[in-house]
Amino acid sequence: MSDMQQYSLNFSDPASDGVKACDWNWIEKGKWVMSSREKEIRWQYEGPLTEEGRQKLLEYFGLENAAEQLPLEKIEKMAPAALMQLRRDLEAREGLPKISRMSDRIGGHIPAELVAA
Repeated sequence: MSDMQQYSLNFSDPASDGVKACDWNWIEKGKWVMSSREKEIRWQYEGPLTEEGRQKLLEYFGLENAAEQLPLEKIEKMAPAALMQLRRDLEAREGLPKISRMSDRIGGHIPAELVAA
């Protein structure tokens, strides 16, 4: 595992007909940040993780049941591997189905479990 690995979760942005993303280790190391892309080839940095981004991460990692324990200030500093470990704990404790997640980053489709802080 490498602390330099980046991870992206892309989602559509109906307001602009473009794409937004939550990005780990991009621009700010050890944090999730927001980016967007409309018709341009390059992604644009949008700033720190937002509440919208937090909600997308909770949904993506299947952590809605743990939302109260994951405020924005905490989740923004949690690596994909840490979020997947929380999901694994919920799967074991609550009998939830096992999920797997891969980064949406071009050229970097790696499992979330392998991207640590």
